[in-house]
Amino acid sequence: MVDKIYLFMAPIIIGGKESISSVGGRGVPSIKRAKVVDFLEIKSIEDNFLCAGKLKDYTHYVLEKTDELRNRCLRA
Repeated sequence: MVDKIYLFMAPIIIGGKESISSVGGRGVPSIKRAKVVDFLEIKSIEDNFLCAGKLKDYTHYVLEKTDELRNRCLRA
């Protein structure tokens, strides 16, 4: 699980059909269920930015993921 996020932003665009996403997993069913990040620090490095943050409600997130895992194990 993730509790801290590091996001590096550069003034270039890369991508395409076969490119790897910076965020994997199942995603969220709606914007309301999206995880919120509190940015703690933003550093300028030449033409780039490094943003560091933490999940806003990490305790709730861990409990939610623990319940999901427990339910998967019980169904198996």
